[in-house]
Amino acid sequence: MATKTSTKSTKSTKATKETTPKAKATKAEPKPKGKAEPKEKGISPNQIKVLEALAKSKTELTYNGIREATGIQKGLTKMIAAQSSKGATYPDSLEGRGLVTSHEAQGETRSQWCFGITDAGRKALKEAQAG
Repeated sequence: MATKTSTKSTKSTKATKETTPKAKATKAEPKPKGKAEPKEKGISPNQIKVLEALAKSKTELTYNGIREATGIQKGLTKMIAAQSSKGATYPDSLEGRGLVTSHEAQGETRSQWCFGITDAGRKALKEAQAG
């Protein structure tokens, strides 16, 4: 009886990697500083809550006062203030649209930002509530 002998190839079957030149990392273009234009015309539901709280209040409110009155915990700076302490501008904010005013008031231990509603803010709130 005849036996079959198989021959196995000893060649390596490793796949060869094709190398492509890697693109160099580039830095993002810096955002232009200065006054940017608002993106939206409407007021967000949270901004309406802030305007309602400021309209009901007999005095100006601090960030903490607005948090307590509205229950909003995150994003207040972008929503209310036209500029952050680090210089970022927020044209879609209530202050950037001229609906609230702000000033820095000296507290017992540190200064705090206080916000009040403007006549334009009251008008915008009435329009938003109307529909």
